[in-house]
Order: sequence, then structure tokens, then C-alpha cells
Amino acid sequence: MDHGVQPLMIKERFGHKDIRVTLNTYGHLYPTKQKELAEMLNAQREEGRKTECSV
Repeated sequence: MDHGVQPLMIKERFGHKDIRVTLNTYGHLYPTKQKELAEMLNAQREEGRKTECSV
């Protein structure tokens, strides 16, 4: 998970029937993912604003 592998891919690989099993088992390995997602979305939003202003 630290290498950017998506939880759904891990679910399939381990044969979990439900994504909740995967997330409940390995979710602790994602402590910073929420922050990373927020930063990525903010950067994209800012880039979109720059593009709108230059048009």
C-alpha cells in the first residue's frame, strides 16, 4: 500500500470478498493518504484557476 497500490487491487489479489475486509486489515498502512489526496486536489484546483485566469 505504501507503493501506491490501490485497495481494490489488493482486495482482488488477496481474494477478499469485501473491500471492508481489506481496509479493516490494512487500513492502518494509509495514515497519510487523506492528507495526500487533499493536497493533490488543492493543487489541481489551483492549476484550474490559473488556466481560467489566463484565458
